[in-house]
Amino acid sequence: MNTMYLKRRYLVSFESRRLPHIFTDVLVIGGGVAGLRAAIEAAKYGQVIVLCKGKLHDSNSYYAQGGLAAVMDKADSLAHHVEDTLATGCGLSEPDVVRRVVEEAPSHIRQMREWGVAFDTSGQGELELGREGAHSVNRIVHADGDATGKALVEVLEARALATQDLKVFEDCFALDLLTDPPAGGAGAACVGAMTYHPRYGLQIIRARQTILAAGGAGMLWRESSNPPNATADAIGMVFRAGASLSDVEMMQFHPTTLYIAGSSRALISEAVRGEGGRLLDRHGKRFMPDYHELAELAPRDIVSRAIMEQMARTGATHVLLDVRHMGEKAFAERFPQIDRHCRSFGINPGTDPIPVHPAAHYMIGGAKVDLDGRTTIGNLLACGEAACTGLHGANRLASNSLTEALVFGLQCGRLAEIGRAHV
Repeated sequence: MNTMYLKRRYLVSFESRRLPHIFTDVLVIGGGVAGLRAAIEAAKYGQVIVLCKGKLHDSNSYYAQGGLAAVMDKADSLAHHVEDTLATGCGLSEPDVVRRVVEEAPSHIRQMREWGVAFDTSGQGELELGREGAHSVNRIVHADGDATGKALVEVLEARALATQDLKVFEDCFALDLLTDPPAGGAGAACVGAMTYHPRYGLQIIRARQTILAAGGAGMLWRESSNPPNATADAIGMVFRAGASLSDVEMMQFHPTTLYIAGSSRALISEAVRGEGGRLLDRHGKRFMPDYHELAELAPRDIVSRAIMEQMARTGATHVLLDVRHMGEKAFAERFPQIDRHCRSFGINPGTDPIPVHPAAHYMIGGAKVDLDGRTTIGNLLACGEAACTGLHGANRLASNSLTEALVFGLQCGRLAEIGRAHV
């Protein structure tokens, strides 16, 4: 049974049952940083509904620890950020997209500060910039040490809830995109989505423009840093609607998630290695200098493969991340969430090496979009982890994802102005 037939059957079957219809100007599917930023902007032009299949903060964005990559220091340059992104992308990044994101990133940082995100600062009030893998200089803006995503989402959430003409539907699952003509035929355009709510049941939400920001796919892998709701919904909806997907084979693995046998994996931010954390094998040998000149600060794909190879060589289930040089107090102040989580398992990062293992972390592929976030079918835009913008190439540069979410979220919100999102 082919996709087009299935789609037509859905439309005929459900329409015949006269499901409740809701009408809006813009439908945003997903409540992470990209979806919220898009919704806030789109609400300037009409009525907006944001769908969240769980609660508003149940997203990969909320759990992002590292920060936002942006050129905020005179010692840095836009050219260097571009070079680092292109190099990490293994030659597959789209240069125009990279330049756009890098150039627009600083203005988004300034705007988020104006909106109330309390980024970490030095004693003089200057932004405190961290460093992560494959960055040539310190350029990572962070908040609450290792809770940047949480700080960002909470500010965007508050602003969205206070925005006129913007409604949030929590616990509302988007089952499928609706297209006319069905399933991506010639001249197809998205006209909204079919949804399910545990209280209201099946509903049709019709929209002039739809923005897909439904997140990633980490739950497809046994080892994952993602929350349970990262189940590839966006990829499935885009495929069934007949829009183009790109690079869906490219899942980035994070090198360091907490390894406790029988427990789910918890992210140990790359910023920990940026603060001098060293990777040791089961025999206490530091091994990353054998694999790359940047050692622990090599790109994520290289560090992940090196860990797996070293585990195979030594017959181990994990390696160790050694941050004892920081001491208990300094580590707890810089990484409060990680410190609390490690201690819940009886690990004191100030005195004990942290057991770590690579895990699926970020879906690089997704709905294929152009420089403005347009997909290949009309009136459907995509941003965030649900989209493949071309920024990341074959491997994401650390902390470029939240930055990308703000840049493309804003752009998709702008294009959601009535009549502007057509192919």
